[in-house]
Amino acid sequence: MCSSDLTRQTEGTPFAHDIAINASGIQPPRALLARLDPGGALPAVFEALTIDATVSFDAQWDRISYARQRPQITGLEWKNFQAIWGDLDLSASGELAIDARGVPSGLITLRTSDWREMLAIGIANGAVSSGVSQTFERALELLAALSDDPDVLEIPLRFKDGFMSFGPIPLGPAPRLARR
Repeated sequence: MCSSDLTRQTEGTPFAHDIAINASGIQPPRALLARLDPGGALPAVFEALTIDATVSFDAQWDRISYARQRPQITGLEWKNFQAIWGDLDLSASGELAIDARGVPSGLITLRTSDWREMLAIGIANGAVSSGVSQTFERALELLAALSDDPDVLEIPLRFKDGFMSFGPIPLGPAPRLARR
């Protein structure tokens, strides 16, 4: 159920839109739930999803622009993203600039206090192979130790020069955020 959802043009910024969503009781499709959590450790329903963001475009959205050249994203500001699913609580904030080719640059900071459980779920669903799981866990422990609380993991997801990295770990090419 959405308690509120909103998209409106950002005041004072002609080609930007504010997006706000507060939802609870979101039930992912069964196939997705089975893939993400094959062991059934998580509830079937997300308790809460909050999005507070501003998306900037290179032109105004209207019926004419939609029919011709759709406006392209030029910026994304995550003021607050939070997903609560059982004991898992993931939040994110940050800003990305998107160039004319759709390549993002900037930083999104991800934060969770449930990183060990997330890692266990990642191993169970095959996202993290068991062969590297101990190495991955040690790396996350090291990153968590850099914060005031070793149970809290706060890692930058960095986008630079067409590539992205998760903290010091290179992930590969960044996704293109251009509409066709």
